[in-house]
Amino acid sequence: MEPTQIQTNLERMPQRNKEAQIALVLGIVGFFSAFVFALAGIVCGVVGLVLGLRGRRSEKGNLASVGMMLSGLAIGFSFIHALLKAVLMTALL
Repeated sequence: MEPTQIQTNLERMPQRNKEAQIALVLGIVGFFSAFVFALAGIVCGVVGLVLGLRGRRSEKGNLASVGMMLSGLAIGFSFIHALLKAVLMTALL
């Protein structure tokens, strides 16, 4: 490997670690906000899922996987919350 390739590989690792950590935080925030405000849960879930996919190749791949799992749950619960809210609103009219 050339020195420039080693340097670029080392520069990418901290960024991917941050992506894994941010994916976990967004997964947690999205999971809990899915029960209160469905749109926030969907947005946090989608962004967390994308960052989790990008961060899986880092040292903290397990952290990114947990973030992706929580983000997926946040998206699912947000859709269920929005669906139930729509059904209840139409039933009350």
